[in-house]
Amino acid sequence: METRRIMKLGRSSLVVSLPKRWVELNHLKQGDVITITTQRDGSLAIFPGVVKRDRKKEITIKIEADENPDFIVRKIVSSYLNGCSDIYLASSGVLSVAQQKAIRDISGKLFLQIMEADSKRMHIQSLLDESRVSVESGIRRMYVLTSSMCQDVLKALETWDTKLAKSVYALDDNVDQFFFMLLRLLRMAMLDLSLANKMGLEPLNCLDYEAVVRKIEHIGDHVANIAARIILIDGAGRRFDQETISAMLKIGTEAHRAYEKAFMAFVSKDAELANQAIELRTHISKLCDRMAEKIKEQKDNIIVCGTCSIRDSIMRIAEFTAGIAEIAMDHAITPKP
Repeated sequence: METRRIMKLGRSSLVVSLPKRWVELNHLKQGDVITITTQRDGSLAIFPGVVKRDRKKEITIKIEADENPDFIVRKIVSSYLNGCSDIYLASSGVLSVAQQKAIRDISGKLFLQIMEADSKRMHIQSLLDESRVSVESGIRRMYVLTSSMCQDVLKALETWDTKLAKSVYALDDNVDQFFFMLLRLLRMAMLDLSLANKMGLEPLNCLDYEAVVRKIEHIGDHVANIAARIILIDGAGRRFDQETISAMLKIGTEAHRAYEKAFMAFVSKDAELANQAIELRTHISKLCDRMAEKIKEQKDNIIVCGTCSIRDSIMRIAEFTAGIAEIAMDHAITPKP
């Protein structure tokens, strides 16, 4: 870091010279234009040239006639997360029914609109204005959705309501929508300081927000897995005995309580609450160990597999929850500037 002295130019103008090394790195010369933006902390960010926020990135993805639809989906997701607003898909042959369905399905998850389509080509576009989206609000909504799913899946388990379990399972698609959108916004903000400033984001916080978003998405996946186990067990004509259900409900309720504490600690920067959520992981782990002992007494393989899967998902929810609490702790224990 270097310091520069403010100099007076004329009667009222104040000027600061640019570092020579920075000028050389950006190939600037007298008369060139630079862009200056004010950051949230009052500092200034200087960019060479004119920063055009409305400039959209586009990409063309080549598709083989027999290409696996899953591979196409991964290419689209990667393009979306890297900030592409226009994605052109061009096939060497005719897009198969399976390929077209995969493209339409992932477009819905990513808030992409299909603008043009024929037998060989498709053009999908993001109509989202990133600068108008609140990342913090999106994370809160993602948490509320997954927390509600967790409560409902426990209710479905208690009352053996497979319709409710199916509803919970279907909501995982909505969690994925939030996940991809927020991940795209955070990646773009980390690459563009002016965009981060307009979105009200500190670059360092983007890393923590990304980690929290990933953990919430994983929690949603495991809640959906619990719902799927209920549906599969019921479809096989089986049902957990009351003792097993009671044990699952006890552990699941504790995991959900830890999740609530962890997220509240994250938004309020409460170190004490974060610590409580972290300590609950050990308690939940002990309850899971006791449940594992009971599983050995089961003779029905379908029940055993279902019980183990639900137990493991609850434990994973507790682990991801502890991860959120640890990030909350880092936010809370921060020296003041």
